[in-house]
Amino acid sequence: YAVVHAGVFHYDGVPWTPIALGGRQVTAIDGVSAGEVYFAGGGLGGINMAGARKPGTAPAAGPIGDGFLLRYDGASWTEVASGIDIYPNDIEAVGSNNVFIAGTTRSSFGIAHYNGSRVVTGSTPAARSASGIWCTGNTAYAVGTKGLIARTRSN
Repeated sequence: YAVVHAGVFHYDGVPWTPIALGGRQVTAIDGVSAGEVYFAGGGLGGINMAGARKPGTAPAAGPIGDGFLLRYDGASWTEVASGIDIYPNDIEAVGSNNVFIAGTTRSSFGIAHYNGSRVVTGSTPAARSASGIWCTGNTAYAVGTKGLIARTRSN
């Protein structure tokens, strides 16, 4: 899989093919296996996977606060989380219940964690952007602007 400004593409030995995600702007991809791939990004003003506006979302809603996490199981897409208060820059999937996202939040910059049922957003020191993330087991290390190096653990 690859993310470019034109969208998300998949390569399986034949030419790259575009992936239709209902107008979603994907900014980060990582997978545990071919049957467990996670896509994170900012939504387009509250639009869901079917391209319809989510109830209660204003047309002027921006990407921050409307982040999402999608899972591909090798056959179909599932929205595992939406309305996340983060605009993802990077994602690290360790397992189906252990996915970390580094990015920007409304109030600062942050790290989010998906535990298999919900996403919890944390924050890094103010005025620093978390732009990359790497995990080992339940510990994630984020790097970013102004010398940011942060560590967080999942439960």
